[in-house]
Amino acid sequence: GSVDGATGVYGPAIVDSVEVAIDIEGGGIISHTVNFSGDGAATLGAAVATDVIVPEPESAIGCKLQYDVAGAGSWTELTDVRTITFTLMADNQAYVSSATAGWSKRVTGNFDAELTVSFYTDADMSGLPTVGDAYGIKAFINATEFWLFSWMRINELADIEVDRETGAVVGASFNMAFSGIETISATPTVGVVEDPDSTEVWPEIAPSSS
Repeated sequence: GSVDGATGVYGPAIVDSVEVAIDIEGGGIISHTVNFSGDGAATLGAAVATDVIVPEPESAIGCKLQYDVAGAGSWTELTDVRTITFTLMADNQAYVSSATAGWSKRVTGNFDAELTVSFYTDADMSGLPTVGDAYGIKAFINATEFWLFSWMRINELADIEVDRETGAVVGASFNMAFSGIETISATPTVGVVEDPDSTEVWPEIAPSSS
């Protein structure tokens, strides 16, 4: 990296995680954060690249979340969603050896993902997905394009907001964790994570159908 195009440091790196934040309630721009770690020798100086891409940021207004009981094939929209935040990560493993000249190198670790969705709901919270169950999740970035997670298991219903004094709308959130293999029709089945272009993020190579 460089702050002035002349001084800084550059070298190989590996992506540790990517976080995407969709603030529907605030009407903000969909944002993302990428975290890196070094993967070998760094060099003092600056490797300057010209950014020729003109960004086209997407608004969070109009985004939504749909869920499907794992393997059911029937998608339901979660109503009154406020925010969607998800993180893709890998437990990359660092090592130093006689071959690394004193620098840390890293190899790709196991994939994982987490997703949190906050929403408004009725006071009795009826009709919500079930804590502990696994669901397919579509996190939309506009009216038609979405991130697909097969599957996410709901770990907890959290952040329940019931303000009797003001009578504010009841709010809550689901915290979910990635579950890459689920039993569908009595058969262990490998899931998938796809980006809005339908490119597989996990697994990197599609499982064989044989």
